[in-house]
Amino acid sequence: MPKCAVISLGCPKNLVDSEQMLGLLRQDGFEPCYDVENAEIVIINTCGFLAASREEGLENIHEMEALREDPDSALRCLIAAGCLVSRDKEALVKQCPSVDAFLDVFSRDSVLEAVKKVFPSADSELPEEKAEPLGEMYFEQCPGIASDRNRFPLLPPHVAYLKIAEGCNRRCAFCAIPNIRGKFTSKPMTEIVQEARQLAASGVKELILIAQDTSFYGMDLRDPDGSRTNDSLADLLPLLSEVDGIRWIRVQYLYPQNFGEDLISALAETPKVVPYIDMPLQHINDRILHEMRRSAGREETLALLARLRERIPELAVRTAFIAGFPGETKAEFEELLAFLRKQKFEHAAVFQFSPEEGTPAAEMERQVPFKVSLKRTNELLETQKRVSAEWTRKQVGKRLEVLIDAELSEPGTYVGHTQFGAPEIDGNVYVTVDEESATAENGLTIGEFYLCEIVDCDEYDLYAVPVEAE
Repeated sequence: MPKCAVISLGCPKNLVDSEQMLGLLRQDGFEPCYDVENAEIVIINTCGFLAASREEGLENIHEMEALREDPDSALRCLIAAGCLVSRDKEALVKQCPSVDAFLDVFSRDSVLEAVKKVFPSADSELPEEKAEPLGEMYFEQCPGIASDRNRFPLLPPHVAYLKIAEGCNRRCAFCAIPNIRGKFTSKPMTEIVQEARQLAASGVKELILIAQDTSFYGMDLRDPDGSRTNDSLADLLPLLSEVDGIRWIRVQYLYPQNFGEDLISALAETPKVVPYIDMPLQHINDRILHEMRRSAGREETLALLARLRERIPELAVRTAFIAGFPGETKAEFEELLAFLRKQKFEHAAVFQFSPEEGTPAAEMERQVPFKVSLKRTNELLETQKRVSAEWTRKQVGKRLEVLIDAELSEPGTYVGHTQFGAPEIDGNVYVTVDEESATAENGLTIGEFYLCEIVDCDEYDLYAVPVEAE
C-alpha cells in the first residue's frame, strides 16, 4: 500500500489533527511513515495564526510541489490542510496548482476521500476496528470533527495530547482563531475518557489536555432539554485520573477566567494532575487588557496567581505575553516588565505584536512602530531568561522524577522532562549514566520514570544523574 506522511505545523491542537488524518489513512490500509522523501502521499497540516506561520506553511507546500516535479520522487498525492486552508483557501488554490486537495479544519476527516481520488484502487486488506460512533447529538454540536480515536502517534509513544474541545468563544482583539475554528465546542466527557483509555492502552503515561480555552470546558454542553449540564474541567480531571496506566496529567491553555474554587481544588487535589499550569496572560495593564478584549484584569489576575501558588505547592507556571500591542505606552510596557520580574514565572513566551488581517487590533490606531515593539519583545525575553535561570539554579541538588523521552547519540545520555516542564515546549532534562551503566541491560528505558538528582543547569535546561529507577 502507498506510504503517507504528514508535515505538522503550528500548535498541539494541529498535531492531534495530523495524527488523526494519518490514523484514518492507516485504518484503510495506507502505511504511515515519518520520512516525506519516501512517501507517496504527503499532507501539510498548516497553521494560519500569524503571518510568519502562514509563510511557513506556504513555503512547505511549494517545497513539496518541487519535490513532486523530481522524476525520482515517489510523491503522487499532495494535500494541504488545516488553518491556513480555512483562512486563505481561495488564494492557496491559485498559488499552489500541484496540490490535489485542500482540507480546512472541518474537513479533516475527509482525508481518505481526498486520497482515494488519486489512489482509487487502494483497498485495505486488514482494516482496524473503527471507533464507535458518538451519537447524533455530538455530530450536531461539532460537525466534521468527530472523535480523535484513530490517531497514529507522532510524539514519543508515552506522551499524548488529548483535545477536549474545539473552537473558541473569546473574541480577543489580536486573535483570528474563532474565525478559523469556529465556536467553542466541548467533547462529551464520555468520549474524552474513552480516548484517554485508548491512549493508555497504547502505552501513553502522560496526558496533556489541550483546547483553545481549557478552563471553559463544559460550559457549552447542553442536556436534551436544552439546559446546561454541570460538566466542567473540575469534573473531568478526577475521571481522567482514574484511567489505569496514566501517570501524569498536564493542563495547557487555561484562560484566567472561569477559575472557581472547584477548578483550583481539582488542579490541587487530583492525584495525577502535575503541579504545572499553562495560562497565557498576554499583558497586565488594565487599559491594554481592555483593548485586547481580555476579560480578566490586573487585580483578578494577581489574586488568581496568588491563590494558585497558595493551593499548589511548587507550582510551575507557563504563560505568554504580547509586546507592542497598539497604543501600548512606555509606562504600560514598564508595568508589564515589572510584573514579569516580580512574578518570576518558571516559563514564559513573548510574542511581538502582529497585526493580523481580519482582527480588530489590526485596524486600531496608534500602532507601535516595529522597531519599538521588537525592542520591547527582546527586553522581556532577556528578563525572562534571567528569571528562568534563577529557577533552574534552585533545582540543583534536588531529586526529581524524570520521564525519559529519548536516547541521544552520545552513549549513556538521555533527554527527558519533569512534572514542572512540558515536553518539547519547556526546558529539557539531560540525564547521564556512567559508562558501566550505559549498556542495553543497564541503561535507561524510554518512556519510564526515574528519580534523578539535578547536578547542573543552564538558563532553561537541567542536567541530572539517575538515583533510583522505578
